[in-house]
Amino acid sequence: MKSIKPVRGTRIASVLACACAVAGLPVHAAQVCALPGSAGNATISGTVNTYYAVQAGSYGPSSSSIALDAGSQQGAAAIMQPGDLALVIQMQCANINSSNSTSYGDGVAGEPANGYTDPGTCVAGRHEFVRAGAATTSSSLDLAGSPLVNGYVQAAATATTGRRSMQVVRVPQYLTATVAGTVTAAPWNGRSGGIVVLDVANTLTLSGGINVDGMGFRGGGGRSRSQVDQQERFISSSDLVHATKGEGIAGTPRYVSEKRDVSSGLAATITDLGTGWGGYPNGTASTGDFARGAPGTAGGGGAFWNATSDNGGGGGGGNGGAGGRGAAGWRSGGYAGINSTYSNLPEKKWGFGGSAFLAPAIGRLVLGGGGGAGDNNTNSSPGASAGAAGGGIVMVRAGTLAGSGVVSARGARAPDNPSNDGTGGGGAGGSVVMVATTWSGSPSVDVSGGRGGDAWVNGDSAHGNGGGGGGGVVIRSGPAVSVVAGGANGLTNTVQGQPGGAAHGAAAGNAGINQLIPASGDTVGTHVGRTCKSDLWITKSNTPGINGEVDQTSDTVTQGATTTYTITVHNDGPMTAVDAMLTDTATGLQNCAYVAGSLQTTGTVIPPATSALTYANLSGAGVSIPSMASGSTLSFRIQCDVP
Repeated sequence: MKSIKPVRGTRIASVLACACAVAGLPVHAAQVCALPGSAGNATISGTVNTYYAVQAGSYGPSSSSIALDAGSQQGAAAIMQPGDLALVIQMQCANINSSNSTSYGDGVAGEPANGYTDPGTCVAGRHEFVRAGAATTSSSLDLAGSPLVNGYVQAAATATTGRRSMQVVRVPQYLTATVAGTVTAAPWNGRSGGIVVLDVANTLTLSGGINVDGMGFRGGGGRSRSQVDQQERFISSSDLVHATKGEGIAGTPRYVSEKRDVSSGLAATITDLGTGWGGYPNGTASTGDFARGAPGTAGGGGAFWNATSDNGGGGGGGNGGAGGRGAAGWRSGGYAGINSTYSNLPEKKWGFGGSAFLAPAIGRLVLGGGGGAGDNNTNSSPGASAGAAGGGIVMVRAGTLAGSGVVSARGARAPDNPSNDGTGGGGAGGSVVMVATTWSGSPSVDVSGGRGGDAWVNGDSAHGNGGGGGGGVVIRSGPAVSVVAGGANGLTNTVQGQPGGAAHGAAAGNAGINQLIPASGDTVGTHVGRTCKSDLWITKSNTPGINGEVDQTSDTVTQGATTTYTITVHNDGPMTAVDAMLTDTATGLQNCAYVAGSLQTTGTVIPPATSALTYANLSGAGVSIPSMASGSTLSFRIQCDVP
C-alpha cells in the first residue's frame, strides 16, 4: 500500500466575469459587471484605450444605445466588442454669460471676467462605466443590460450655447498589469481622446509611467490682426482684431493651437476648424471667439487697442485652480502714474485666466483648460502668440496598486515670442484619479499648470507675456507625492521701467486640488474590475467530511484498488462568478472517471455545466461553471485506480 497526499485549498481563477445587482439602488441604476480580467496578465505601454466620437443626440437612462461615429475611432487598434467595459464621459457642456462686460462668463459683474454656470441637464466632466451589450458594433454601443445612470449630450454650438461634446472610451480589462515604459493617450482633438483609463482587477504595478501632458483642451490659435478697436472688449466676433480665446468646458473656438509640450517655448501649429465651425456664443451667433473674457475654464485672449497700445497677453487655462491673467501689453507712452496692478491703465488689454472647475470629484473630471492667445499685429508668426493646451485625464482603478512610477498630466508651456508681439497663456494641469482596494505603491503625480509665454524679453519695450495655467486635480485613495502647482507667468523686458516689472501684470496660475478619498468611493454605473472579483478556490479529498476534509499523513489507499476523490469549488465572493473553468489532473492515478449523479451544490442553485462533466474535460480543456453565486459551493466526485 502507498499513501497519496491529495491537493487541498488551491485557489483557481480569482477574477471572473460577473453580473450583479446592488441592493438599495433603483432598477434603472442596477450595477453590472463587464468581463473583468478578460485581457489577462499584460505588460503595457503606448496607447491602450480606443476612443470614439459620438453622433449628435441626447442620451440617458432610457437610451437603448449610443450612436458612435464609425469613422472617428482613434487610439488603440482594438475595437469595441460585446462584453467590453466602456467609459461614457461628457467632455464639454457649460453655459456662459456672453455679454460684453465684466459679467462675461459667470454672470457676476466685476473682474475677472471669466467662468461659467452649469446648465444642469448636461454637466461637463460627468461620467460612468457601462458594459457593451450583445448588439454593439463599430457604429453603436448597445446599452442592453447596462443602462446609463446620467444624461449626456452631443451638440454643435448655437448662438446661446457653446459646443456640447461627449465621447466613449474602450477600456481593456486586465487581470494584472505592469506599466513598462510610458502609457499615453491619443490627444484630445475636439471630439475624442485625451484620457488614459486603466482597469486592473488584481495588481497594477507602476514600473514605468503614465503621461498625458498637454493632451487636454487646446490653446487659442494665434492670429496676426491689427484693426483698431478702442474700447475694453470682453467678447468679439471679428477675426480682424483681438486674440483668440482658449478651448475649455464651455466650447471650442474656430482657431486652436496644437502647442502641447511642457518645456519648450517653440511656436505652435495653428488649426483652422473651418468657416462652418461653431465657436463661443455671442447671443446672435456662435462666433464670439475673440477678446479678453475667459469662457469657462479656457483662458481669454489678449486685446488690440490702437497703433500706440496693443499686444495684450493671453490668460492661462483653469482646472483645479484658476489660470493667471496675461500681461498689460505694449504702450508707446510708457507707464508714468500707472499703479503696479495696472487697474488705472486707461486701455486694458490682458486676457483673463480661465476659471477653476467648480465641482471636481471622482465622478466628475475635466481636461485642463487651454490658454488664450496673445495679441499679434504682424510682427511675428501667429504661432508665436498662441496659447497652450491643458493636461489630459488619467483614471486608474486596481485591486492593488504597486510600484513607484510617475503619473503626469501637466499643462503645456505657451510659446515664447522673440519679437514685438504678445504671446499666450499656459495650459492648466489635467485630472488624475487613482483608486485601489489595497495601496502598496508610492507613485508620484504631477498635474502642474503650464508656464505662460515670454514676450520680447530682449527687446526695448514691454509687451504682452502670458499668464500661467492653473494646477490640476488629484484624487487618490492612498499616499502619493502630488504636485498641483499653478504654472508660472511669462516675462517681458523691463526697459520701460513698468510698475509690474518683468511680469508686467501677468499672474501665475493658482494651485490645484489634491484630495484623499476612501477606496469605497467610486462612480455610478457598471462595476470596474476591482469591485467585480469573485474569489474561487478548491479542496480535493478522499476523506470527505473527516478532519475538515484535510487529508492526514496517516490516510492511505490500497494499491490496485479504487479510490474516490471529492472536488469542491468554493466562491468566497464578493461577486457571482460567471463562466469559470475548472481543471484538475490526478497525478499518479489511473483510469479516472466522473461518478455519475454525484453533483451537489449549496447556496444558489448552479446551472448544469455547459461542457460535459467528464474526467476527460476536467483534466483537459476544463469543465465550465456558467454561474456560481458568492458563498456557494459545488462538489463532485471522481473515481480512480491506484497503480
